[in-house]
Amino acid sequence: MNENDDRNRIYRVSYEIDKKNNKNRYLSKVYSLGDYYEGLFAKLESSDNTVQRAELERDIWGINLQNISKLLGTQFNKIIGARHISEQQLSFLKDELIFQKTEHDKTLTILDATEKKLDTLYPDKIFICEDEKGIELWRELLEKFEIKDVTVFSSYGCTIDDVEKVLLHKMKEKNGYSPIIYRELDRDGFMQNQIDIIEHIKSNKFKQFKKYKVKFLPVNEIENFAVLMDTFFDNELLKKFENYSVLVEKFRATVDANLIVAMKLCTKDIPNYKGITNYTVDKQKDEFKPKKAVEMKQTAEKDMVRLYPGKDIKKLKSNFNVDKLLRESDLTALPNELTDYLSDVKTFFEN
Repeated sequence: MNENDDRNRIYRVSYEIDKKNNKNRYLSKVYSLGDYYEGLFAKLESSDNTVQRAELERDIWGINLQNISKLLGTQFNKIIGARHISEQQLSFLKDELIFQKTEHDKTLTILDATEKKLDTLYPDKIFICEDEKGIELWRELLEKFEIKDVTVFSSYGCTIDDVEKVLLHKMKEKNGYSPIIYRELDRDGFMQNQIDIIEHIKSNKFKQFKKYKVKFLPVNEIENFAVLMDTFFDNELLKKFENYSVLVEKFRATVDANLIVAMKLCTKDIPNYKGITNYTVDKQKDEFKPKKAVEMKQTAEKDMVRLYPGKDIKKLKSNFNVDKLLRESDLTALPNELTDYLSDVKTFFEN
């Protein structure tokens, strides 16, 4: 509120007998409180009447008390507001510390498990899949495609690089050890521009390896390959209201989480790899702002069977077994998207 605005100023109203015209009539006199306050001091200085001076001093102190009360009230409100903000910030910091500790503990656990798996191993060819549950399936698919002598590990998530870190340590541990690594990433709703950025950043992150490649799946995740093989699943089925609402919710949750992760990846790693794509640093970050979620959803909806969450799509058919279908099918029965991906893996390891 602006106190200089006449609408917001405080006034004093007094009533005096109309001595000139009618002694039975009272006139109201309106002063701004500031003018009235100054007038009290002027009267006090010119008055010798003890009683009048006492009344003037009483009024002056009354106004002072009002001003002090108003000032204290304003400051008190500010203090309460500051305390509320501080409590919010403190709560946020506590939550952030708990989250960071949880992530740190999780990373240590994964790193320890990875070190134990690699403790006595010095594999030359390594395929890193994203999902731990997919290790056996990927191993069988590689063998089916005659990609031999490849050890399969899980990254436990797209942002975790513990397998690479352990391998770098083992390279120092054993002179001449130089593994080649192919890392798979689930598409998880990302569009092609976003995929290009992440692949470039992550592929250039570990230049110590003789050969290191990062490549997204052409479908949302490995389950989508099996979904593509069954004509039961089509976009019409997925767009039925009772199915669509569930799938959209799952898709958006994944996309929202991945945008945060990708933005952190860009913020952290892009400065070290300027010029690796056709985008400036700021443009690369723009690709992962929250507003992109809408465009990602629109893109995925053009081909939901391929680009929506396969783990949730498969649930629409009772007893649909992804692993069994992919394992037992001949190469000729596998979708082109999968055989093309396996062909790229084979070329990487054999050339």
